[in-house]
Amino acid sequence: MPQIRAYEHANGAHGRRINYRAPRYAARELFETPFPIAVVAGAPFTLCDISRTGVSAIGAAAVDLSEGQTVPVQLRLGESMLHGGTAAITRVEPTDIGPKIGLKFVEAQVDLDGVVRRYRQELLRAHLARSMADLEKPPSDGFRLLVSDILNALRSCREVLEPRRIDRDFMPDGTIVEECLEALAARLGPLGEQANLRLESILEDPSELARCKKLVERILTPELTASPLWARAYDKPLNYPGDYLLIDRLGQGGADEGSPYVRLLERLARRAFAWAVRRTDLIADALVREMHQQRGLPMLHIASVGGGAAAEIVELIDRLRQARPIRLTLTDTDVSALDHAHTRLNEEVLRAGNRLSIACLNASYTEFMEGGELEGALLGQHIIVAPTLLDYLRHRAASQLLDALYASLEPGGLIIASCLRSHPGSTRWMSELVCDWSMIHRERDEVLALASGLAKAKVDVRLDRDRDLYLLTVRKPRALAAA
Repeated sequence: MPQIRAYEHANGAHGRRINYRAPRYAARELFETPFPIAVVAGAPFTLCDISRTGVSAIGAAAVDLSEGQTVPVQLRLGESMLHGGTAAITRVEPTDIGPKIGLKFVEAQVDLDGVVRRYRQELLRAHLARSMADLEKPPSDGFRLLVSDILNALRSCREVLEPRRIDRDFMPDGTIVEECLEALAARLGPLGEQANLRLESILEDPSELARCKKLVERILTPELTASPLWARAYDKPLNYPGDYLLIDRLGQGGADEGSPYVRLLERLARRAFAWAVRRTDLIADALVREMHQQRGLPMLHIASVGGGAAAEIVELIDRLRQARPIRLTLTDTDVSALDHAHTRLNEEVLRAGNRLSIACLNASYTEFMEGGELEGALLGQHIIVAPTLLDYLRHRAASQLLDALYASLEPGGLIIASCLRSHPGSTRWMSELVCDWSMIHRERDEVLALASGLAKAKVDVRLDRDRDLYLLTVRKPRALAAA
């Protein structure tokens, strides 16, 4: 139990801290984007920080300001004033983008709680105004009817499975949930094809795409995000779509938790994004085949670029169960994904001794491109895997990436990548419109065109068994070594 001090033994601050000053907060600590602006002597300045007694701001305002001067100061968001008063200029510091000034209010102190409260109210008012403006130019009647039909199909299953409509002593079993899923899938099939056609027609029209996505996010997304899988796909807690934990959970079997309707939505998510799980097996199969092709090498160098938690590498090592010397290089922008992969592979590394090693690089794919900070870091690879990157890169960037990876291959080496296939029956509309998870879907000739500039490369494109994915392989000929 801590000893209670007598009042005369209590300590205060020491040194420079003995003179108490009201806490000062950076603007980003209290406000979101957009920040309030500080209007000083009628000129706008960018707010830097704020306390109860004053503010500091910076800007290129063409006003004559000097220390000791008393000026009117307002904190404003748009047309609304959050605080106003008179302040003395305590300092003026020149910077590259204009003077930075410190101001101390000479009248009432700033009610920080009140300023933040009024700021948030103004943000809500602005959001309401934008939302109402969206309604003035809605998507076409046909698209709205389509969204209504999809919601109607979901609600029809909900009526069957919702607990409040069932006797409390009886809960539907998995058979009924599965029958609802099959009926729902049969209904969503033709509706999804219509949604994909509509999506395809507006992909190059940003304003119309935004209106359609907003409508779907208001009507369908709240219905589906009652399911944890759909919620994670939409919320993106790691700040990027399709994160490695979502893919892991999509691949997990077993009984779902929650109400029968939530279990239905979970199974619908696993069916809608089944390609994400199949992609791991597709690439792992290609890796196993290629390892047999290159079985004569004393040490095999394999790199995974932008592979998240490197599920296909984990699957490969799990399948091998043999002590073949391999050096793995895993790269990703998410350090937690690399840590997850390293943890999963650690047991195999310990078992294999010095025959299996792992290097992890927390880097973006652009850092391996021409002129990037890590250019040359992947040189000498026998196999390079890029499982998902091409789905997020337009043609030019994707071709540049393949060119950089091709340059990193040893003669006779292989690039293994995949691309989502564009076809009417895909679930692209679900990822793009419901989850705001944007990916590029390609035709076969578009996939081939990505590697068309690679000198003497042997390029092959194959469909997976469910016809949702293309497996792209690029072989570097051995003859290039002699040349």
